[in-house]
Amino acid sequence: MKAQEIANALGGEVTGDPELEIERAVQPDLADGKGDMAVAISPDFFQGLATTRAAAAILPAGVTGIEIAPHTVIRVPADRKTLPTLSALFRNRPNTATGVHSTAVIGQNVTLGDNVSIGPLCYVADNAIIGDGTTLVSHVTVGENSELGGDSIVYSGARIGIGVKIGSRAVIHPNAAIGADGFSFHPVDPGNVEAVKATGKVSDKADRNSSLLKNESLGGVIIGNDVEIGASTCIDSGTLKPTSIGDGTKIDDLVMIGHNVRIGEHCVLCAQAGIAGSTVIGDRVTLGGRAGIGDNLKIGDDAIIGAAAGVGTSVPAGGVYYGMPAVPRERAHRDVINIRKLDRVIKKVEGK
Repeated sequence: MKAQEIANALGGEVTGDPELEIERAVQPDLADGKGDMAVAISPDFFQGLATTRAAAAILPAGVTGIEIAPHTVIRVPADRKTLPTLSALFRNRPNTATGVHSTAVIGQNVTLGDNVSIGPLCYVADNAIIGDGTTLVSHVTVGENSELGGDSIVYSGARIGIGVKIGSRAVIHPNAAIGADGFSFHPVDPGNVEAVKATGKVSDKADRNSSLLKNESLGGVIIGNDVEIGASTCIDSGTLKPTSIGDGTKIDDLVMIGHNVRIGEHCVLCAQAGIAGSTVIGDRVTLGGRAGIGDNLKIGDDAIIGAAAGVGTSVPAGGVYYGMPAVPRERAHRDVINIRKLDRVIKKVEGK
């Protein structure tokens, strides 16, 4: 990609050689010569431009008074869109040829859109639909009666189950599993969990039948447009209604989404977050890493749940909850401060 093309995409200007071919965008200290462009959008990296071995540099317009080693410089308006736009230009894309690889298996009545790429050892089951321009990299499974929208990419090892509906421009990372059975079991006779909820104690009925009955997952999964699903994330099918995820939601690696969960639009779910069955997550909600959300709860729009929080009650719209158990932010801070005061309080009470 030529320097001028990069500048045009970012609304910037080039000084130096506009025809310079750029092959890689890297931090200034990681550049190793011809074809590299040193990215210094943040002031943290300005100093590195003096010694970088890159052939070109990119930095915000209006920045002056710093030494820049490369002769070709692209100056761009620096805003929150700059790095996403720049990184998209250099996005790593798998080299999968258009068409169906000879080792792939395609079922009956499958609909493949235009310019679809089905890589080695993929399996697309009967009646599945793959949209225009979508790529299945390799070892991908798409179950019966499932739909995958256009311009999507599914990386190696991902499994899309039966009856799953996924919108356009999805990105599904390696080994994600979408549409597995929900974890929905209950004993023949009322068990310990029900007894504890009712009385606070486990059941004392020795003759109860504790054999577990399974509720089959018939509802599938529905996922909107522009959703990204991280590596090894699991999204279970609903029981009688779909588990659903709204447009624009981004899900990190190793996230667990239980059966019947509904997640709104433009949410962010960080690594190892877990959501138990039938909970409803509103729009623009953020779950920090390892946050755990109980079943049958409601998390309101724009709520933020801190990392490693344990949420056992519903959270209102705009709520900011931290801790285990999770409580409003102000109370969580007060609790921490009070705990740190305990040693002094105890010493005072004991007269030491």
